[in-house]
Amino acid sequence: MTTSSMATILQAQSLLMAEHDVTSETALGLLVWESDRRGATVADVATGVCAALAAGRVADVDGLLRATA
Repeated sequence: MTTSSMATILQAQSLLMAEHDVTSETALGLLVWESDRRGATVADVATGVCAALAAGRVADVDGLLRATA
């Protein structure tokens, strides 16, 4: 795993924690769960989360959270 991948994962984790008031473990678990569901890497999911939140598409991330409830 590259340093930039780790930075992206940590950024997405931090954004999920701030945006949805979840623990770091829950935020990371959501990223891992979604990567498994999609058959993608955690870094790919993290990139998508960061892009969605940066573009103001909170609903995209909310769907991720609802799917795990």
